[in-house]
Amino acid sequence: MNNEFEPPSTPTFPANFPTPPPRVQIPTMPGASPLPVTTVPHEPKLPDVEKFDGNPKNSFQFLSQLEVFFHLQPRRFRQDVAKCYYFGLRCTDAAAIWFNSVIIGPDAQAIMENYQHFKNDFNQTFADPTRINDAERRLLTMRQGKRSVAQTIPEFKINVFVAGWESENLYRIFLNILNDDV
Repeated sequence: MNNEFEPPSTPTFPANFPTPPPRVQIPTMPGASPLPVTTVPHEPKLPDVEKFDGNPKNSFQFLSQLEVFFHLQPRRFRQDVAKCYYFGLRCTDAAAIWFNSVIIGPDAQAIMENYQHFKNDFNQTFADPTRINDAERRLLTMRQGKRSVAQTIPEFKINVFVAGWESENLYRIFLNILNDDV
């Protein structure tokens, strides 16, 4: 038996065998050995978006979760039709009935191939009609109370966003919210 180390022979693969992705070197500190890194662009594995039952109070959160999901999975949802079908598969109850009416309706192809059009149809059906008015009312009646200014700001910003208010007089409105001793 030979005590010398013999490197393993190079395996041979069929011609159609996939080749591994290229290796790149990451710069390291002088004197340190570089670590090879395989560059494989992949999308993060995410839990499915929670299902939507048609309750308008939950429609904004549902849409927001879908937008994040689609943004983080751009290859998976490259085409609008993929977004629309995933969207529909996350619908239950009244929302599932709406989705079924969309996919069998006379304009199904046009709607399913245009995600913006699909979202607009969804919003016309399920958007909370009181959402903007509620945010405006909260802005006009909001008070700092025992919270710090830093704790008050996020609620203020969210309501400004939902209400769609411009920034012209927001400073005055925010000062009105704060306690007198601030």
